[in-house]
Amino acid sequence: LQQLLIDVTGKPFPEIILQTVFQRLKMLHSTFQQAALPNNFSVATAHQASGEKYECPFIYPEMAAAGLRSTPSDLARFVIEIQKSSLGNTGKVLSTEMTRRMLTPQIENAGLGVFIAGKGRAVRFSHGGGNQGFFSYMIGYPETGQGAVVMVNGMDYWGLVHEIVRGIAAEYGWPDYIHEHTLAKVDSAVYSKLVGRYEITSDFALTVAIDNGRLLFKESEGELLPESETQFFLMDGRRVTFTKDERGIVNEMVIQQN
Repeated sequence: LQQLLIDVTGKPFPEIILQTVFQRLKMLHSTFQQAALPNNFSVATAHQASGEKYECPFIYPEMAAAGLRSTPSDLARFVIEIQKSSLGNTGKVLSTEMTRRMLTPQIENAGLGVFIAGKGRAVRFSHGGGNQGFFSYMIGYPETGQGAVVMVNGMDYWGLVHEIVRGIAAEYGWPDYIHEHTLAKVDSAVYSKLVGRYEITSDFALTVAIDNGRLLFKESEGELLPESETQFFLMDGRRVTFTKDERGIVNEMVIQQN
């Protein structure tokens, strides 16, 4: 899509988005420029998962996917525009018809550029973003006008970011967002029956392992917290269900996200 826009307009991608999105929404501290940033920009220092700083910023030629530099306030303006446009109250970037199409699930829970969850008044759109040294998350409710944007200059902070968002959701009463969990006591022998490699797609798998008595995803270090012997949840909001065959052997893992 980035290359398509360049081919059609004959302009550099940062200039296209500046004119069609950022200037219209007064997102004055957002850019897709990589090496030569505007003079009024100061950039946070990226950090590794260990806490060490990256000595130089990363350059992303795939700008549409990974090259956005922004602030929580600017991304909040983007969220607010989607909310207003979906209700027919503005059309600074997209028409109401196109915005509603954007917020309609196309494949599973994926809309056009955002992920969709909830029904009725609780419908919400969201998207997370992460590259070397940064992580961010935005979410908005079209019907209620609620939402939030959280950004951190460190890697592997999915759990922290969502803890902040859940705190905001609890404080402001977001509909259908907070799900309470009750921890169950599960024998360690049960955990041993759940460990293994689970193939999600032909080229992607998750490994469930035990580490110091904790059950976790080896790839992300996310801990699986038990609600029962087969039902688990993670602090980032994911829910995991293990299913068994007729012999009682675990043969499948179902993950619910967003």
